[in-house]
Amino acid sequence: PSGSKGNKQGITPKEKFEIYEKIENAFKDSTINLRDELKKKVEQVASINFLKMVNRDNYESLQINDNYGLSIISDEGLVEIRSAGASQVVALSLISALSQVGGEQRPILMDTPFGRLDKTHRKNILKTLPELTSQLILLHHDGEIGPDDLLNIKNIIGHQYEVLLTHDSKNSYIQKV
Repeated sequence: PSGSKGNKQGITPKEKFEIYEKIENAFKDSTINLRDELKKKVEQVASINFLKMVNRDNYESLQINDNYGLSIISDEGLVEIRSAGASQVVALSLISALSQVGGEQRPILMDTPFGRLDKTHRKNILKTLPELTSQLILLHHDGEIGPDDLLNIKNIIGHQYEVLLTHDSKNSYIQKV
């Protein structure tokens, strides 16, 4: 009979379609599995980073929600309302986790990273972030971080620069400190 596997015409169009469909489903399934594995790994690493930087003992972990945002989990459950500082620590935890899990560590560049943080958070972050990346670049102003804050990490600071105004105060330039 025409269209059977044993004949000279080979595989039927329907059989080809079924094979292609199986291949497509295998790719979809493997993509979903990889995404879920990476999501879980990012969540675990972000949680570890978060707990090193946050100054609350009752926080237990971070959890990636359905919209790929991070929620704080405490010993009482989901933290519904969090401070601006805690939100910033969550963001730093996610950024560092993505850098760590991505296979190849990338530098972390942060502009005004400590604006909403208290001294304890600032100290924890300055202690932790250098351990989480191969290169950390901080753009900060003197109201965020002072010389005392940098004492603990001075041995790992490669270079320091400061932005200075020109005499006419219309332009600025960068000078190595």
